Amino acid sequence: MKITHIVLLGLACGAAPIAVRAGVDVVVSVPAPEVVIVGQPPQPRTEVITQAPGPDYFWIAGRWNYSGNRWVWMNGRYDRHPHFHPGGGWEAGRWENRGGNSVWHEGHWR
Repeated sequence: MKITHIVLLGLACGAAPIAVRAGVDVVVSVPAPEVVIVGQPPQPRTEVITQAPGPDYFWIAGRWNYSGNRWVWMNGRYDRHPHFHPGGGWEAGRWENRGGNSVWHEGHWR
């Protein structure tokens, strides 16, 4: 966020407020909570990937999501990179097998 004057910024996680000066970009990253599901997701579905609508659009593959006590398929889609730059792209999320459980690691822009 762009700060245009001196403010006190209190973080939601309870950290002490910090002072921010004019013209300073402040980025606060809070890791997402870990999602752990008993069992493994089904095999990924085959998807037809069409041509991207533009050079700053990237394919985000479909994936299995656990909702309402069952596995639900979320179709893949193109999404526009919010801050497109050379080398930028989508780092796909993945399910990790951890002792018979599945742990979701969310995808992100790079």
